[in-house]
Parts: sequence; structure tokens; C-alpha cells
Amino acid sequence: MAKLQVNNRRQYMTVPPEVSSRRVTEKQLNTLAGKFGSEWENLAIHLDLTKADVDRYKADNPYNARSQIFSMLMGWRARKGSGATVGALVRNLEDFGVALDTFEFLIQKS
Repeated sequence: MAKLQVNNRRQYMTVPPEVSSRRVTEKQLNTLAGKFGSEWENLAIHLDLTKADVDRYKADNPYNARSQIFSMLMGWRARKGSGATVGALVRNLEDFGVALDTFEFLIQKS
């Protein structure tokens, strides 16, 4: 599993409006989940989830880190509702310092 790469030289990407406003899909979140390591717990807090949420995701999927991370991302999506867009997720990942190559697949036009 690839480790979360923190980008110390902030590079912010321009997300096309037609992509930015799209709701994040389960498939995108599953792909993203495969790109994080143990740092996902700190990302969860950055996404305004709680330590109790993190503990629940870990308890629900005790032997599968990717499933824990996917559950966390789905929890974020559920809380954000219609605000769980590609643009919102990209901004959060950028603000957290995630390297661009970790999430650039999100802005692919499809």
C-alpha cells in the first residue's frame, strides 16, 4: 500500500467547474482509499470526522485497512451530502498536504 505523501511545496490544482461540482462516487472513494496508509486517521479528523468515528470504522473492519479508509471516506460523503463534490474533496486533500499525484485521477473528465 502506498504511503500518504505530504507535499511540502503546496501545489494547488485548478479543477474544471464541470468536474468540481460532481458528487464524488463510491468508485472514486474506493480508489482513493487504496492510496493511503496509517495517516488516514489524521485525514479523517481534518475532514471533520471524530475520533469516535475513526474508532468505529476500525472496529467495523478490523483486518482490512483499505475498508477502514473507504468507510471513513463514505462517512465524509454522507455527512457532506450534496456538498461531497470532487472540488470539495480536492480542496480538503490539498489543504491536508496530500501530494497531487495521489488524487489527480479525481479530476479526469469522464
